Amino acid sequence: MKSEAPGSLICDGGVKFVLLYHYGRCGSTVITEILEQLPEVVSLSEYLSLTSLSLSSTEDRYPATWDRISRKDNSGHTGQSVGEAICADLKAITKTRSVEPRIVVFELKFTDFVRGAIKQDISVFMRELRVALTNLQVVHLYRLNPLRLTISHHVGHTRGLWHTQHAVSPERFTIDIPRFVSDMAGFIGWTLKSKAGIGEMPGLTLCYERDIFSDPYIAVERLLGSVSEAAAQVRYRTTPVKLRKTNDFPLASLVENIDQIIAAVPTMQRFPQIVSTDQQAILHTGLDDFALFDAIWADLQQM
Repeated sequence: MKSEAPGSLICDGGVKFVLLYHYGRCGSTVITEILEQLPEVVSLSEYLSLTSLSLSSTEDRYPATWDRISRKDNSGHTGQSVGEAICADLKAITKTRSVEPRIVVFELKFTDFVRGAIKQDISVFMRELRVALTNLQVVHLYRLNPLRLTISHHVGHTRGLWHTQHAVSPERFTIDIPRFVSDMAGFIGWTLKSKAGIGEMPGLTLCYERDIFSDPYIAVERLLGSVSEAAAQVRYRTTPVKLRKTNDFPLASLVENIDQIIAAVPTMQRFPQIVSTDQQAILHTGLDDFALFDAIWADLQQM
């Protein structure tokens, strides 16, 4: 794909870029829902994910690249190609807006690396992306409770219940424990790998349980604060939020064999906060977030 030289947009308008890197089921949708209503912000949801194409008109969301940058498996993008595509889309979007964008937030998921939409190691990709988008912040968005993260993915894939606006519990189901353990280990492993790969990139971490679950505006305030956009922070709370808590159900009422999972997985016994009805209980383990991930990873490797 031909485009202008990477980083040329920075020189033209001083736009600030924010990469929202996440794992799904951890509050990204509610954050972007707020951001999309701010006139000075452009939000490009799940930039390389095919699922994002169904959320709105592809021509509107990706006006310059929707038919030229592949979002299929094994498409093999690099930090440079993604940076160039984002610059091209932003230039096209800017022509249709009455307010010139000052912040561009774009989402990438760990699955973009797993399925080969990005061909590089995460650390190599991040370094190259920062060259292409020199004014770049990275927001590492994660969900601290791997049990609920994995179950939420399971509910979404098997029931189609990705977001809920009403407290309607889905039918109870039974989880295949070996598959569940494998999936949970995958999330934890990629969280640790991603933390190492992001390394010294400028930015911040956002935790679902701490920054989003009770009040998603906290996450938006921190995100905008990371790029020093005080004006945007003043206005963000005037935007309504439709998607509140997602799949927010007590585990005992949702998973028929939750007792078997607790008995089978050492982590559940070491950290009972993980199976608490209170989703914020996991914050009280006494461990740093990534120290907790290390401990859970060690448990899962012994199974």
